[in-house]
Amino acid sequence: MFLQKKIQTNPSQRIKLPLAEGPMTNLVVQDSFEGLNALWIKRLVENSFGKTLVPGYFDLPVTAVVMEPGYKGIAIVKQVFDIPYLDKIAVAPGFQKNGIGKQLWDYLKAICPSLIWRAREDNPATEWYARNSDGSAKDGKWNIFWYNLDPSAEVISMVSGKPETLLSDALPEKHEQNSHGYYPNN
Repeated sequence: MFLQKKIQTNPSQRIKLPLAEGPMTNLVVQDSFEGLNALWIKRLVENSFGKTLVPGYFDLPVTAVVMEPGYKGIAIVKQVFDIPYLDKIAVAPGFQKNGIGKQLWDYLKAICPSLIWRAREDNPATEWYARNSDGSAKDGKWNIFWYNLDPSAEVISMVSGKPETLLSDALPEKHEQNSHGYYPNN
């Protein structure tokens, strides 16, 4: 397994890490979506990207789910050729720029000695990805980023060719979160 630390499927597992600025918070760290609220995760990801997740997304295998327990931020890691692949990193719009994304990133770097991911060139986080990667390549509509890797053309092509997990249609409506980050009525 490529992860530095063994991830257990245990919804009660909490890792304490400091936010960039602010109080300590817990992260939920698992190797599946088991025990998590898929509807709240769906809303978090969809609100962050402004797009709809493909049907059946939660049936696809994952290697690690790192989440702020109030459903304010999440990182979802899969694999490509036994290399950790960051499928999603998202922070709820009302909680961006308060350190949750940095906390998720710092934890990912602690458990993944190397990582590869992709982003469309119009992704607002592209500059941040470039600053936090060791290298990048353009392949079709995707910018491929990595750290601690020297990926082959085959790996870059495989990452670029992965099926999209967000539909290109705009999200019909934003899902509302309360001040604690939780989605009401579900």
